[in-house]
Amino acid sequence: MKSVNISGVRGYLLLCSHMRAYTTLLGHILGSHDQVTGYSEMHMRLRNQQELHRLALQVARHSRKHYRNCYVFDNLLHDHLPITGKVLRRHDVYPLVMVREPKATIESILRLKARFIEEVSVAESYYIARLERLKQTILLSEGSSLFMQGEALIERSDAVLQQLAEWLQLDTPLRGDYQRFQYTGKRKLGDSSIHIHSGRIVSERERSDQRSPLLQAGEVSRSEDAYQQFLEFASVNVAADKTVLA
Repeated sequence: MKSVNISGVRGYLLLCSHMRAYTTLLGHILGSHDQVTGYSEMHMRLRNQQELHRLALQVARHSRKHYRNCYVFDNLLHDHLPITGKVLRRHDVYPLVMVREPKATIESILRLKARFIEEVSVAESYYIARLERLKQTILLSEGSSLFMQGEALIERSDAVLQQLAEWLQLDTPLRGDYQRFQYTGKRKLGDSSIHIHSGRIVSERERSDQRSPLLQAGEVSRSEDAYQQFLEFASVNVAADKTVLA
């Protein structure tokens, strides 16, 4: 187990992803564990030790849970909030890179008009740029990143949560049911859809049965190409035992 650092934090668990990739769901599952503090986006830059310490303080206030002997969780989804290689290579930083296939992602962005994104081309540009940044995250972390397809959390929940718990060396298992926190469902702090209030993992079938598709086949071909390139990149640059596929 990695040693507790001087501030009492067990480690920093940084979920590096893009919007609408089940990151809020995973944050709630992790944040419901006794050894994890935090569950949502803090919208902070992480460039040095001082900013990590500020993150721990902010997360503790936000989640109303102390960080001592816990992992401090943050969800990072935007390129204007950089994480430096110096931070990613720290022994107490655990980068978790998660992506979701593009068609479902972009449809979800458009449905919620997240960050005022209303056009397919704008959503695609965000998604493609984000995949490029996540490649850099993997490279800068020099082998410490765990890579995960977001769909795996929905499709193989038990196995995925077991692998995450083992990676973090948690004392007790992660569970698929989770707490609802003070800011659960609030805009700008993650998923604001009805599903996050359920307190459990909602299957894709439950999510999609009452919705008509917004996109036609091939409408996001640029994103589909970028996604396939990302998967190929990850297969080369992330070890098999740190890869979680759907």
